[in-house]
Amino acid sequence: MKIILAIAVGIVCIYQIKKLNFNTINTITSIHYLSLFFVLILVFPNYWMEYKKWELIVRSTDRSVSFATKIQSFFAGIITGMITPNMQGNFIGRIYYFPRKVRLPITLLTLTANLGQFCVTVILGISALFLLGNITIYSWLLPSILLGIALFFYFGFEKIKPFHKRFKWYKRLQELLQHHHSLRPTILLLSAIRHLIFSLQFLLALHAFGAEINWHTYWLIWELYLWTTLSPSLIFGKLFVRESIALWVFAGISLPEWNIVAASFSIWVINLLLPTLIGLFICKKKIK
Repeated sequence: MKIILAIAVGIVCIYQIKKLNFNTINTITSIHYLSLFFVLILVFPNYWMEYKKWELIVRSTDRSVSFATKIQSFFAGIITGMITPNMQGNFIGRIYYFPRKVRLPITLLTLTANLGQFCVTVILGISALFLLGNITIYSWLLPSILLGIALFFYFGFEKIKPFHKRFKWYKRLQELLQHHHSLRPTILLLSAIRHLIFSLQFLLALHAFGAEINWHTYWLIWELYLWTTLSPSLIFGKLFVRESIALWVFAGISLPEWNIVAASFSIWVINLLLPTLIGLFICKKKIK
């Protein structure tokens, strides 16, 4: 199924890119640099929300972890997330800085936090479909089914009885989730705030390249992140996947295609590439 989806998304990307008229790239005549500046400034609260989720995970497993370890492992997670499918490999970099005995719970809780961000993205994406009047059975059925499954696992994973005796790691996760009752609601809240922030960043990036700032465009961004999240990708933070979907989602906002591509690419550079490059300088060695 993943292979089929990846091929389908690849075909869509190629189709959208082939539609671009490279002779019209000069449509980017002016750039509102102040808007891009605010996009850059919002990187800090964006990743601060993600870091606070990481702090909750670390605090739930080991309260004696130093600030330096938390920072380096956090940036290591950004790097490994960047080079793994769908950005889901952030736990790989994070566990490198921790002893073997806590690597399993950190991995499980990091994946739980990733699932929380997924749930928020799908909830707001489906909400955007209703707000935009784009709701059809074909548009909301699959996201709704996936959301139902995700919420079930997010809030009720420890209650799946067949897992009790079959998997040793399941008991460990069950204990962690039962002991820290506020962990999952807090992660959802932080994920929602983060989603609002990086959606605002995208709105400002679109404005930098000529789009109007209004609620309609903001809701379109929620829809964009919905379809981007549900689309498979290989590495580099869904580069080209989001751009091709953006061309489809923003087709009705009277913004030239190259301006949309430029806005989406600038978000990739500022929100993903830049933190990854910073992480390469910060994560030099394992802290003893």
